[in-house]
Amino acid sequence: MDNYNLVATKYLLRFLHCVYLSYNKERKNVIKKLSKHGNSLAILIDKPILDLLNMNEHTYINIKTDGTNIIIEPVQASSAVSTITDDSKLQELYEELVNKYDAVLKKLSK
Repeated sequence: MDNYNLVATKYLLRFLHCVYLSYNKERKNVIKKLSKHGNSLAILIDKPILDLLNMNEHTYINIKTDGTNIIIEPVQASSAVSTITDDSKLQELYEELVNKYDAVLKKLSK
């Protein structure tokens, strides 16, 4: 397959994928495969779904499970800090530290 046909096939597959996602908006169901990302696995969320949920690369998400399913929900900006304990004083201290040092911690992680 020459380069032109490869590029054309790639765009056709993207187009068909977008049509499929548009069709499935009613059902809100898309089957995805996990991808290797370093020592972890990742799931890529397609733009139509992100647009539908008003999400972008800055959106925090809450990931939880009921033992059978993985549930991924966008988190409101005001509650973007993880819950680490049921102790309200300790949780409040944790949230204060995360909010205060968030920028520094992000720089250190790069």
